Amino acid sequence: MVRYLLSLLKLGFKGSPAIQYVEVVFTPDHEATLSAFEQDLIDIVYTEVMDLGKYTKDKSATIYEIPTQKYEFIGINFENEVLASSGVREALLYALDREQLIDIYYLGQGSVTDTPISPNSHLYDTSSVITKYDKETARLLLAKEGYDIIHIAFTSGMSGSYNSNRLGAEEVMEDYPDVKITVIDSLCASLPCYQRMVAIFLSRTQWRGK
Repeated sequence: MVRYLLSLLKLGFKGSPAIQYVEVVFTPDHEATLSAFEQDLIDIVYTEVMDLGKYTKDKSATIYEIPTQKYEFIGINFENEVLASSGVREALLYALDREQLIDIYYLGQGSVTDTPISPNSHLYDTSSVITKYDKETARLLLAKEGYDIIHIAFTSGMSGSYNSNRLGAEEVMEDYPDVKITVIDSLCASLPCYQRMVAIFLSRTQWRGK
């Protein structure tokens, strides 16, 4: 590790600062930084919310929460016949309980937004209305588009679940011809992304008028 010592520059601005010097330590990667913190070699560490749990039980650590501009989203393939419909995409947005996803997978440390702009940013449009989780609205929108159930499956390139789900849907529709079930191959190969779907952003189709 490389260390630098930053000492106080006395300019007389509003009196003397409380901190006289800061020692900066450069580490090769984030894992080394966490290791240095756990060994009391450094005093401050920035960590992801997924690692927050192990520090909440550490009585020697003080946790400070800071807003960031990071966000996670799901990209929609407009070339997919089903997802090309703005009504289907809007239904998906209503069908996702994004607050629950944040509570479960990010320990409540996040905000739901329909744009990539953080609600904490001065660029955020405070007049915008966040789409709330509403199963009934999602169901009505899907019915309007001619669908009863849409299932987005893990990529068929790495799992057999897509084919299993597709065959299962076909069997159900044979028994219930009036029910339309559509299974989509997400082509998503990132399991954490697929499972967590945290801090979800589905572009509001009203912006583009599509």
